[in-house]
Amino acid sequence: MKPQPLTSQTREAVLAAAWQLIVERRRVDVSLADIAAAAGVTRQSIYLGFGNRAGLLVAMARHADAQSAHARRMRAIALGAADRPEALLAFIRSWLQHLPEIYPVGMWLTAAAGPASNLLLALFIAGFVGIAASISPGLLPDVAMPVVTTFIVLNVLLAFFNLLTIPPLDGSRVVDAIIPDSFRPAWDAFAPYSAFVLIALIFLPRMSGLDLFAWPHQWAMQLVHLAGG
Repeated sequence: MKPQPLTSQTREAVLAAAWQLIVERRRVDVSLADIAAAAGVTRQSIYLGFGNRAGLLVAMARHADAQSAHARRMRAIALGAADRPEALLAFIRSWLQHLPEIYPVGMWLTAAAGPASNLLLALFIAGFVGIAASISPGLLPDVAMPVVTTFIVLNVLLAFFNLLTIPPLDGSRVVDAIIPDSFRPAWDAFAPYSAFVLIALIFLPRMSGLDLFAWPHQWAMQLVHLAGG
């Protein structure tokens, strides 16, 4: 759906409501119905104004930057004498002051984007191959199906793996954004050893006869089956 112009007041209300709800709930999958209710508009208004959820999230991030005095200061420095040492220091100072404003929402958006893109790729390929096979049987050569299977399985497993709350995986960014200050020293102390935890998490269960990736692998194989594999 092609976005249609909204009044500046309505647009401001929607973007502010989206940001506030994401911050309050500490998650990015806030429903458009909830955003519309908080902004005092209808869901149709959001679709008309932003096209879809992705359009709303992009506009929300840009709006937050536009409203930030620190971001405006950085733009002014960049357009001025940015090659001077004092300008560089001023830019860094403004950036560090800007980070607390955007960090939580930015981390949740980033954390959601990685696993979601992996799942969307797996679903797209499975759907495309399945539709192509139903329209024209034999269109995809048999030799290509192992490649399709590997691609789907890998993307589903990567999506599941990235949701783990262990640094540097995407899931850890959510924890990093919401962890209480009292637990911050322990979390920071854990981060340098996270690689060993990941290795242990992958291999120790398998040595005990457990497979943490059995369920996502089965789901991936169901997608492969739907694709005709």
